[in-house]
Amino acid sequence: MNLLSAPGRVAFTIGGLDIYWYAIMITMGLLLAFALVSVLLSKRGIGMDFALELFLWVVILAVIFCRVFYVVPRIGTTYDLTTAEGWAEIFNLRQGGLTIIGGIFGGVLGIICCCLRNKMYSFARTADLVVLAVFVGQIMGRWGNYFNQELYGLEITDESLQFFPFAVFIDATQSWHCALFFYEGVLNFIGLCIGLTMFHYKIDKRKPLMIGIFYLLWYGVVRGSLEFLKMEHATFPGTDVGIVQVICYCVAAICAIIIALYAKGIINFKFLDKYNKAPNPDCTAFYNVDGNCEVIEAEEKE
Repeated sequence: MNLLSAPGRVAFTIGGLDIYWYAIMITMGLLLAFALVSVLLSKRGIGMDFALELFLWVVILAVIFCRVFYVVPRIGTTYDLTTAEGWAEIFNLRQGGLTIIGGIFGGVLGIICCCLRNKMYSFARTADLVVLAVFVGQIMGRWGNYFNQELYGLEITDESLQFFPFAVFIDATQSWHCALFFYEGVLNFIGLCIGLTMFHYKIDKRKPLMIGIFYLLWYGVVRGSLEFLKMEHATFPGTDVGIVQVICYCVAAICAIIIALYAKGIINFKFLDKYNKAPNPDCTAFYNVDGNCEVIEAEEKE
């Protein structure tokens, strides 16, 4: 191993089973994301029961969809479904193979399922919380990419720029490349800070789903921009225009327009902010009361 490169994929071995750094980073990301959601929910007076159920719904469906979105485009090439071994390889996650775009779809489905089961909670406000956790998961996941020596960009030939974190040494090419995993991790951390600031100022209550839309805007800009630094990316036939870039920038532009219209009050997402109101008209969504009233949201903790 070159001393300039990542220390290797395997962190340690237990009973002949290799434990990968990537798995450790993903696990840490999940735990930190759950801790963040738990703390933020407590700020809104919501207990651990809902936090745990939400976590299970979102994580399980996100992982399934991450894998599906990775495998489906590779059927017939990487995955041969004409053999039993090919089918077994689909379920082998030890070698990686997860796509964040699929995770977004799975996560949204998880939020929907959880809120349908717990109708006293708003889908829009729940989504605002979950995307903050997604930022955390993405940040930790990018360090998993570092240990796997993946998600790197154009080769850096200028020796004055061959240093981390601007560049990273890749064993497979024996050269320095743009450290895209680090760039994206830093940008996601900035996005997380902005999202937490929005939550602190109760944007999720005044403008439900605004933080969720901001996440899509931010991710679209970040992912689309970093595509310029990739060594290879899919392009439209006969052009140099990147397919992923166009999609990301279109999503970001649509989200920017939606945010502007939402901020001006021209549109709203009240239909996504519905929850079961207490049967007693004297009970509101902001006070914890006794009797036959169902508690919707306890008084916010300062």
